[in-house]
Amino acid sequence: MPIDIRTLTLLLGLALALQTVSLTIQYLLNRSRPGLGWWLCATGLGALGFAVNILRDHPVLGPVCILAGNAFFVGGHCAALIGTRRFFGRPAGFKPILAVWTLLVLVAAAFIWIDDCLTCRWVNASLGVALLALAVARDFLRFRTAEHRAAAIFLAATFGLHGAFFAARGLQPLFGPGIGDFFTPSGMQIATYLVTLVSTTLWTYGFIIMVNQRLLAENRDAVRNMELIFNTSPDAVSITRLGDGVFVRVNDGFTAMTGADREDVIGRNTQELSVFDDPSARERIIALLRTTGRCDNEEAVFVRHDGTRVMGMVSAKVIDLDGEPHVLSVVRDITERKRAENLRVEIERIMQHDLRSPAASAVALARYFAESPAMSEAERSMARKLELSGQHILDTLSINLTLHRIEAGQYLSSQSGLDAAAILRDIADRLLLLPEHAGKGVDILSAGRPDRLAPCICMGDETLLRLALQNILLNALEASPPGGRVAAALECSGACRMTIRNQGAVPPAIRTRFFDKYVTMGKIKGTGIGTYSARVMIEAQGGGIAMRALDDEDTTEIVIDLPTPSDRKGSET
Repeated sequence: MPIDIRTLTLLLGLALALQTVSLTIQYLLNRSRPGLGWWLCATGLGALGFAVNILRDHPVLGPVCILAGNAFFVGGHCAALIGTRRFFGRPAGFKPILAVWTLLVLVAAAFIWIDDCLTCRWVNASLGVALLALAVARDFLRFRTAEHRAAAIFLAATFGLHGAFFAARGLQPLFGPGIGDFFTPSGMQIATYLVTLVSTTLWTYGFIIMVNQRLLAENRDAVRNMELIFNTSPDAVSITRLGDGVFVRVNDGFTAMTGADREDVIGRNTQELSVFDDPSARERIIALLRTTGRCDNEEAVFVRHDGTRVMGMVSAKVIDLDGEPHVLSVVRDITERKRAENLRVEIERIMQHDLRSPAASAVALARYFAESPAMSEAERSMARKLELSGQHILDTLSINLTLHRIEAGQYLSSQSGLDAAAILRDIADRLLLLPEHAGKGVDILSAGRPDRLAPCICMGDETLLRLALQNILLNALEASPPGGRVAAALECSGACRMTIRNQGAVPPAIRTRFFDKYVTMGKIKGTGIGTYSARVMIEAQGGGIAMRALDDEDTTEIVIDLPTPSDRKGSET
């Protein structure tokens, strides 16, 4: 029975269309996979090539369809080459591939319109396809990985045999009879269709296998990474069934915190193991999980396998595992942190009660001698220095306690109108009595004038403002060179701004972190708490604070803004 080439063309085009549908489904499911879109394009271009070939003998559209068929066939192999390189994460090489495609298409066009030569087009297209197919085979072998080894070798063999056949097809007219009519059945024509059908079918499924192998490898890596994260976390991580609390998975951190072996835990529930010291704590957490699906930073006491207690902070979330609700919980051992917090509270209690009382008595006694007419001037001066030292201790205790209360949200600021100028002058007078500041000075200007009686009314908390200004002014004096003077300018007309300026620019390394906790540089006794506490206390009053380093003048400016009485009236209205 004679074989109709047109029928084969239609059948092969239909087969390629079905393969395109298969790859389209894969692409829609895995569109993020590099290279798959190009492989889809390769199969689609092949289907288009056979579709337009049906019209190659049309009296008007024939030449255009012939050129389009050549462009689609060659373009499909170019897309396969680009897709292979992209799949393996290699440079696509767009420019040289585009140059090869352009050259082959131009040669085909020349042998259509300049010199209509079917044999020349046959050789041009066949050798071009062979070259590109062999390049694809080479890349599969060159770039294959362990996870794709078998599929890559299979595809390399498929493209290699495909390329070898088209190389033989391209050389046939040079050693055999010329090519007659394209649709005249011949052994080479029939073989071309059969080889193309087999090759495209094999590499389509090879592409799908490659993508699935990558998905499986990524899933294995994801599971391996999750296992690694799960087991290396120092926190106690467990998965339990929501319904009965039975343990499904626990990590090494769980066994370390509880002291129980993994085999003794899996399959038993929290009640059997008496994990919670107080069962009501578990009920509270389970109630949160049932209503909101999660709980965050809930504290509870847990019982270790040996009966000792540990304090834990629980964060948990309901997850779906094998179609059943489970609880993924993370418990952080905060026993030592709680002990440290309790120790800090006890130390603060000692500082505030056991140290404040004798320090206050010493200050009162020093003030009595400083004001006693029976003392000589030298003795009264010494008493004033003792009073100042004692008051400095009291202020330090107040700063620590106040800062802790603000950070904990326990401080209630009392806002009222106060004279910021008077407070600043009082702090300056006291600090200049310290021996380490001998010879230094503080120049206070109110509205540009050195008027010691000019008030500057701001809204704030006097305790917080005194403590903040004391830290800022103390830092300015400590940073000033011997004999240096600190300038403090107040602006009180329509605003309340204090600008404290001292010699010595803040080092560039700490400028952006100047008000952060524990940031200091170049100060032997510096702790980095002073500027941090000043910022916290100013902001607690609704104010703002900023630092400017002026390198050209080698000075530092601290600018403090506080609310004014008019601001408060405006907010009340």
